[in-house]
Amino acid sequence: MSVDWELSEFIARTRFHNIPEDVIEFTKRIMMKTVAGMLYGSTVPSCKKFMKFSKTGKDEAGVVGCGFRTSTEAAAFVNGVFAHGAELEDDCFPTGEFPGAGATADITVFPVIFPLADALKLSGEEVLEASVLACEVMNRVGHHGVGADNKIIEPLGFTSLPFYGVIGSAVVASKALSLNPEEVRNALGLAIGTSSGFIVNFGTDAHYYESAMACYNGVMAAYLAKEGCTGNPDIEKWLSSLVGAEKGEVSKISSGLAERWYTKHFWIKKYPVCFLMHRHLDIISRLIREENLKHEQVEWIETEVGPVDATVDRPEPKNLEDAKFSIQHVISCLMLDKEVGVDAISWRKIEGEEYKEFRKKVSVKVHPEWAKTFMSGVGRVRIGLRDGREITEELDQAMGGPKYPLGTEDFVKLYEKFGGVVLNKAQIERSIEILLNIEKKRDLKELLDIIVFRK
Repeated sequence: MSVDWELSEFIARTRFHNIPEDVIEFTKRIMMKTVAGMLYGSTVPSCKKFMKFSKTGKDEAGVVGCGFRTSTEAAAFVNGVFAHGAELEDDCFPTGEFPGAGATADITVFPVIFPLADALKLSGEEVLEASVLACEVMNRVGHHGVGADNKIIEPLGFTSLPFYGVIGSAVVASKALSLNPEEVRNALGLAIGTSSGFIVNFGTDAHYYESAMACYNGVMAAYLAKEGCTGNPDIEKWLSSLVGAEKGEVSKISSGLAERWYTKHFWIKKYPVCFLMHRHLDIISRLIREENLKHEQVEWIETEVGPVDATVDRPEPKNLEDAKFSIQHVISCLMLDKEVGVDAISWRKIEGEEYKEFRKKVSVKVHPEWAKTFMSGVGRVRIGLRDGREITEELDQAMGGPKYPLGTEDFVKLYEKFGGVVLNKAQIERSIEILLNIEKKRDLKELLDIIVFRK
């Protein structure tokens, strides 16, 4: 059986009771965090630009944080903008076992399932079922889209988040619509035809538009497949044409389905800025928290990155979006404020003299010999102190990666921090209770009233 048939059968036939409990629990936590990201994203200036285009006049599904309803696909699109514009997506990255893993992210799954749950009146169990399968298949494709010598799409200029993300959105929509295996295959084929996303767009609104369109296109692919439209889901041919992926590698996409789960491979994002600097931020955060490092002590900071991660070298951010990708700006906020707060990305801090002066102390050393993937090498920070001492520390994974997982309490704190920008304390507490027990809910009306209408 071909890879696409195996995946389609797996998607169509798998039920909630077939999914391991630890995978379900992990999925509930990243779902909760993504809801917080969408809520926070609804307040971000760059995201608000997209809202006017979502008001279709239809009354199918609510838009998170906005208090209005629209078409299912439009709600998925704007939710997708919010989730990514918040810069709080959770991503997969290369590891020793998966050196070519693409940066697939949960923000092309959860922004889609909530409008579908609203429109189709899905139960919490059905929402979790569809979400797990979408994350699982998307991550598997992203992990094994590898050619000879670990050739992947990033050196070609593509970014894997929206590129593979449309598969996640197509799967979650297909499962929500109860498509049969043949219809799922067509949905995958239709979705693959819209795959896109480019690294050159980092630091611009286009970066969020790309992943939001992946959300939109996945929903449309599933609805079109349900109407009988066809597509070619030949994943092997698709990946070999891109990176020369060989049959043996592509076959691993469906190897061990329902036995070994990839859903838990996400790294959890804790700061509302580009993930490629999170290892460095974790190092500095620990020094501030545990070693009482103060900005007055610092003479200079050097960060070390790989050739792809070098996109964070933006010493003078031009606008709010650019600032999210500027390691100089974000480290200045962390050192001066002792945190990367929700106000780190603001004109007040971009233009503030104190922040400008500290940015000059931060430099980026690029290692061209490191692998041309996201998160290659290690996140290394060297700090020169005014008293002549130097501190050097490194991290292989950011805290929240599979090697250093977060606990439930950590997820709750992130939800309170970012969801609390929009919701009051009572709404926060009740929505946390629902999200952590969502499989017990016959419908999501109460949750949607809170996160859409703030009731």
